[in-house]
Amino acid sequence: MKKILMSMAVVALLSSLVLFLSNSNNQLDELFAENIEALAQEESNKCPNKYDPIGLTIRYEQRTSTVTVGIDGNLTIGNTSIPIGIGSIGINYTCTYEIAQCSQPANACCNSSLVGDIKIVGIRR
Repeated sequence: MKKILMSMAVVALLSSLVLFLSNSNNQLDELFAENIEALAQEESNKCPNKYDPIGLTIRYEQRTSTVTVGIDGNLTIGNTSIPIGIGSIGINYTCTYEIAQCSQPANACCNSSLVGDIKIVGIRR
């Protein structure tokens, strides 16, 4: 009787172990497959610079504003300075310029280092 009970306990233990190992392998296989899929998606959506937004490209938007010549004799818009001359200090000019923004939808990466870049279109007094 003892031998039969012992045999049944061993069989139950081995069955439990086999069932546990087969389930954990399935879960690991599923997790492995999900990780591979996620990595494949990340690779296809990468930009050279991790700060560059995906799905956009640079677009220059035209703007006009009144700018006063500073004490250094320059008109300054953003980080762009245009020398006008010290004799023009305090004089207002109307400047038309284009400023770069990541706002144009595209199947590309937007070069974030160009955001804020300014191109002067025209200056008049």
